[in-house]
Amino acid sequence: MIRYYCLFFLLALLSCSKSKVIQNQSLYDFANYDQVIDKRRLLDSLSTDLEYLQNDSLKREILFKIAIRYEWLSEDKLFLKRLNQVYNLATIHKDTSDQAKVLLYKGDHYDSKQVIDSAFYYYLKSEKLYFSIKDSANLAKVLLYKAEILYNKGIYTECEIATIRAFQNLSKQDNTRLLYEANVQMALVLKELKEYDAALQYFLEIPGLLKKLKQEGYNEELLEKSWISYYNNLGGYYNETHNLQQGKFNLEKGLEKAETSKHLKLKAMLLNNYAYNQSLLNGTKSEVESLYNASLKIRESIYHKQGIARSKLQLSKFKLKQKDTLSAIEIAKETYNLSLDNGYGNEFKESLKFLSINDLKNKDKYISLYLKTQDSLNQIDKNTRNKFARIEFETSKIEKANALLSRNNTNLLAVIVLLIVSFLAVLLTYKLKLQNKRLLYEKKEQQSIQEIQKLLKEQETITNDVRDLERKKIANDLHDYIVNKIFVTRITLKELVCLEIDKKEKIIKELQSIEKDVRSISHDIHNNLFDHKQLYHDILINLINSQKNDFNTQFTYTIDKYIDWNLFSIEQKTHLYLILQELLQNVNKHSEATNCYIFIIRYNQQIQLRVIDNGVGFELDKVKKGVGYKSIYTRLNCFNASLNVEIINDLSTVTIFFNL
Repeated sequence: MIRYYCLFFLLALLSCSKSKVIQNQSLYDFANYDQVIDKRRLLDSLSTDLEYLQNDSLKREILFKIAIRYEWLSEDKLFLKRLNQVYNLATIHKDTSDQAKVLLYKGDHYDSKQVIDSAFYYYLKSEKLYFSIKDSANLAKVLLYKAEILYNKGIYTECEIATIRAFQNLSKQDNTRLLYEANVQMALVLKELKEYDAALQYFLEIPGLLKKLKQEGYNEELLEKSWISYYNNLGGYYNETHNLQQGKFNLEKGLEKAETSKHLKLKAMLLNNYAYNQSLLNGTKSEVESLYNASLKIRESIYHKQGIARSKLQLSKFKLKQKDTLSAIEIAKETYNLSLDNGYGNEFKESLKFLSINDLKNKDKYISLYLKTQDSLNQIDKNTRNKFARIEFETSKIEKANALLSRNNTNLLAVIVLLIVSFLAVLLTYKLKLQNKRLLYEKKEQQSIQEIQKLLKEQETITNDVRDLERKKIANDLHDYIVNKIFVTRITLKELVCLEIDKKEKIIKELQSIEKDVRSISHDIHNNLFDHKQLYHDILINLINSQKNDFNTQFTYTIDKYIDWNLFSIEQKTHLYLILQELLQNVNKHSEATNCYIFIIRYNQQIQLRVIDNGVGFELDKVKKGVGYKSIYTRLNCFNASLNVEIINDLSTVTIFFNL
């Protein structure tokens, strides 16, 4: 039973693909996943079943979805195992996009686990792949993730450069959400670089982007979280620029929102910034200390290590302001050790600076460490700033040399400009004449083309009329001659006296079936089955939906809507239709199946027709000798196609590969 459930779930995953169309989608909706008790077992079974599918984008997309659900179950090893499987398949298939996506997922995973070095490593590798395939949207996204890590590490210049690159890639996209994130990141990093006026301009862009996101139908919960984050960041900005009343106003707006309690990490930041604001506004010691402790308690409850370090650092500064030097130094040491263990550059640097000034007993030790750390953290900034300063200096030298040359050659330049203008005037006149001649020629050519198209259309109409007439003639012949012949033969046979009654009845039934099939084909032709005005995709769907048998088989299908059926001739489409009809008839007659799945998909330069049922199965040797399959083999020659019959996991599977 579990195997069939897995197959249903697999079809549900396939239904999420943009390139597939699947009916009865409600049966395979992901909502059913939440109702499964043993989710781990289901995912394991589905992963095993996927081994039988070929390596294509659909299989990799399903594996991505399975990996995500393993992560939801906190099965980190299985999550990474499935991602590595996708990466290997994508490498074999040379799918750079899926490779980059795997690396991005890994970066997100390690970022959520606060393993910052690993997160940065995978973001960097993902960035290079997205850059190589010119995927601007995803490149902008990974650049912003990288910028956030650099920001949290206190490497602000590199963060600014990464954010600028994200903006450059977003200029080619219409992605409001990423544009919002880029504005937030740029505002924050400019604030840390003390470029307050520029930072404020980016802050002021954010409300408009959030309103636009609401108009675009963005998730309400995430939108509300973004507003809370905005009030927190803007409040922090006003705290730093000493506009304390504005800081208080924005921080209180964030804390007053009912949704704030759902987002503990944000709430802790708001409380921490509000405590700092109140300390600057000379709030009471108990009130400010209570706010700091509330922020610290939340961060400890969610194990946000960098947040804990930030709260402790702020609390130590407040304790010092309250003349409680011993407590301040003790808390600063805790911040220093936590930052040292986890590589939090900004908190580490600030706690060292605090201790080098206030811990008189160990002052020399902390000063030495602070200077070394400062040199290490500033090295990247220094190299980058030197490079841009050198470019600016060299550009300035060139501009000065050009200005001097311009002053010394003013008269010569005026003469040259006059000559150029005269030359361009002559050239423009000549060009206009050529353009007029070309337009006249193009007009005549267009008229000729229209006449040719008119003739072709008339010819096509004549051809279609002749074809329809011939089709009707064939249908009439089938109905009036062949059917009548079979009918007479059946009646004559029925009247014969025969000892082998069972055999006689079997032959009569077979003649009845043939008579019915011939009538059906005759009627189908009369109904203009493959008329050029009908959609072949809908014809196949109608064929599948019309299937009925005594076993109440449930027929489910997936047909790739992007197959260009115009590439097939009428003859080929007829053969394909009859092949599918024969396969479905075999299911109706012999399988006793409860479920039958039909897949018609395009893979590279092939069309694959696959019919799977869970019936009683068949003997392969007898199948290949049957009349129905001999008929199918004959029709396959029209396509230069191949047929494969097999039984996999008690499922009878017939696969036909049609070459385009």
